[in-house]
Amino acid sequence: ETSEGPHSPLSQLGGHTKQIRNNVTTSTVPGTALFLGVGDTGQLGLGPDVTERSRPALPSATSLGALQTTKENSFSYFTQICCGGMHSVCLTTNGTVATCGCNDEGALGRPTGMESGSCDSSPCDRNGSYPIVDECHLGLIPFPTKVKIVMVSN
Repeated sequence: ETSEGPHSPLSQLGGHTKQIRNNVTTSTVPGTALFLGVGDTGQLGLGPDVTERSRPALPSATSLGALQTTKENSFSYFTQICCGGMHSVCLTTNGTVATCGCNDEGALGRPTGMESGSCDSSPCDRNGSYPIVDECHLGLIPFPTKVKIVMVSN
């Protein structure tokens, strides 16, 4: 059966065919990230002791430090957020990507310090540009400098 067969929605147009356009849009309006729900694998980014949150919460101080921003700047820092069962992925206004959640097999795309068994937030990644934070806080992914991220998905 073709797309114009007897059971097709196109056949109900009486022979008149309309072109269907697929317009995918993404918001680039900066805003605030608020986290709530169940975060038993760190996907809320609120720290190791917060596994559930019934009211919206701003990113933790540790996350904001790792994102190299302040609480005041965080109100217009994020342009897109995707949340999944074990991860959260955030796109920032300057095109960086932050992740938190389960880092099994490197799923977060960044070092977390958990590989060596420590949660020290002072070391930097291989490029020396972003602080390494544990998986239960938002941390930036070190992409090559010429890479421009325009959308995130989970």
